[in-house]
Amino acid sequence: MKALQILSPYEKRLLEDHLIEGVTLERLGREQNLDRRTIRKRIKRAIDRLREAEKDLP
Repeated sequence: MKALQILSPYEKRLLEDHLIEGVTLERLGREQNLDRRTIRKRIKRAIDRLREAEKDLP
């Protein structure tokens, strides 16, 4: 849970919507007026940030 604190509210919402709620990349893209590939890159970046933060935790 500590690692989640490094994410912005937008990143948290994006991960929750896609990974937990199962909202498709296409739908997220339409809702945000972005290409699904952009959404996918943002999700990947947020996951990568979580992985890095997790490495630094005791």
